Amino acid sequence: MKIEKISVIGDGFVSCRSGFYRSENILSEHTRYNFTKGVNRLEGDIDDENWSVSYLLSMHSIRPKDFILFGDVKVEINGEASTLAEIEKYTCYMDSLYPDFGKRKTVRQLVTVGLKNNKMTETADNLREMFCMSMDRFDRPVRAVGNERYKAMAAIGYSRGKQVYCFPWLSKSRFDYFHGNMTGLLEILERLGVVVILPVGK
Repeated sequence: MKIEKISVIGDGFVSCRSGFYRSENILSEHTRYNFTKGVNRLEGDIDDENWSVSYLLSMHSIRPKDFILFGDVKVEINGEASTLAEIEKYTCYMDSLYPDFGKRKTVRQLVTVGLKNNKMTETADNLREMFCMSMDRFDRPVRAVGNERYKAMAAIGYSRGKQVYCFPWLSKSRFDYFHGNMTGLLEILERLGVVVILPVGK
């Protein structure tokens, strides 16, 4: 299935977490989130709902204790009713909390496994070039690639067939720190026709 658009409505409390921040947030049943292919930039404070919906779509089954939900979350994929479990097959949380990013294995090793499991024709070096990663950092674990961390995560996610890239909330200063690597990555993901959910500070 090729994901063109997603719609989400939920109600409850979410303990959003990342390697940089933690925030106790809400989801409101009165807010419908609609996402389409390309970069969906959501500007707001750390405790706005923006981070909640990004975290919900990618981490609900991985960290269920971070969620207190009232009733079922309404999810639509390409205009058809779906479920959180189904959308999570396609989502990738762009943070070190996400288990696909491993601890000790290098980016190359993780990408190679992903490509093999998904029977993709690209090679690991094809993806290194696609995501503009330097050779030496591609042969390190994600935690050791410095400001290329989001490129590394995206390459791993892409090798696993992910189509929805859910970022944690980033302050303006944190986003600016990754500036060249981040804006370049967003352009790459947009060209690939995937969905990017990007909660950022004002």
